[in-house]
Amino acid sequence: MLQHEFGLYGGKRAKFVHEGVVHDDPTGDNIFTLLDNLTSPIISTLHTVLPYPDPARKAVTREIAERSAMVVTMSQDSKRILCADYQIAENKIVVIPHGVPKKVNKSRSSILKGLGLDPDNFYLVITGLISPNKGVDLVIQALPKILAKHPNVRLLVVGQTHPQVLASEGESYRDSLKAIAKKLSVDGAVTFVNKYLETEQLMEYISAADIYLTPHRDPEQSASGTLAYAVGTDRLSISTPYRYAQELLGKNRGFLVPFEDPISIAINVNRLIDDGELREITRKKLKIYGDKMAWPVVGKAYLKIIEDYVIKP
Repeated sequence: MLQHEFGLYGGKRAKFVHEGVVHDDPTGDNIFTLLDNLTSPIISTLHTVLPYPDPARKAVTREIAERSAMVVTMSQDSKRILCADYQIAENKIVVIPHGVPKKVNKSRSSILKGLGLDPDNFYLVITGLISPNKGVDLVIQALPKILAKHPNVRLLVVGQTHPQVLASEGESYRDSLKAIAKKLSVDGAVTFVNKYLETEQLMEYISAADIYLTPHRDPEQSASGTLAYAVGTDRLSISTPYRYAQELLGKNRGFLVPFEDPISIAINVNRLIDDGELREITRKKLKIYGDKMAWPVVGKAYLKIIEDYVIKP
C-alpha cells in the first residue's frame, strides 16, 4: 500500500509555475528505488493530484499508476483529473474517501470542560499545520463584523506552524496574525494553541467547533485531512472553494465562500449562528455523507480492492 505525496520521496527537482509562482520542488522519483525491488502487487493512494501537471510530475504519476494494480483517489474530481490530464485508464482508478477516526465518545459539555473552554461561547475552529495558505488572516479580518452581532464568538487556531514555514520564515506568519487581531481590537477573541496534537486531542478540538473553517488559498488543493475530519464528525463547515472542499461541501453539506473574502466569511458565520433550522438541516446531510468516511467503512473498501484486484487474479 503506497501512500504517495510528492514531497515525501525526494529525488530529482523540477521547476514549474503555479498561479504565477515559480516552484523548484522534488518530483518524488526516489520512490522507484523501492518499487524496483518489490515483487508484491502495489495499491497506490495518491494524496495530491495536480491538474495540468508539469511533465516531470506527470511522468512520475503515470509510472506509479503503471506499476500499480489499482490507484486510489479521495475524490471524484481527482479521478476525473487522472483520466483527463494523465491518461490513466478509468477502470484502474477507484475513489475511497479520506478516512476519519471514530467520533469522540463524550458530551460536548465535557469536551469543552476538558479543553478549558467556556460553554457559553460560540467557537470557530481552524486546525492543522499553520501557514499562509491556511487563510487564518481572512477569518481574523472577518471577526469585527461577526463580533458586532455575536460578541460571544471565539476563534481557536489549533496547530503548530508548518515545519517548512518555520524553517524559512520562523513565526513571522503567526506573529502577523496576532498583529492583525490586535490592530482590529479582536485579539481577546482569538486563541492560538501552538502545538502539535495527537489525533485524539485534535478530534476533541474539532468536536468543540460550532463552525469549522478551511479558508485555504490554493484552488487546486485535492485533499484536506482536517476538512475530512470535520465533515466526518458532522461539523458545520465554511470553506473557500478549493477542489476538495467543493466535493465534500457540495449539495448543501456546507458553505463555500470566495477566495480572499473576509466579508463573505462574516456573512456566512452570522447567518449560521442566527438560523438554527439551517444548522440542523445541514448537519443531517453531513451525517449521511460523513458516516461513509468512518475508518471501518474505508477499511472495508480497501479490503475489497485487495480481494478483487490482488487475491482473486
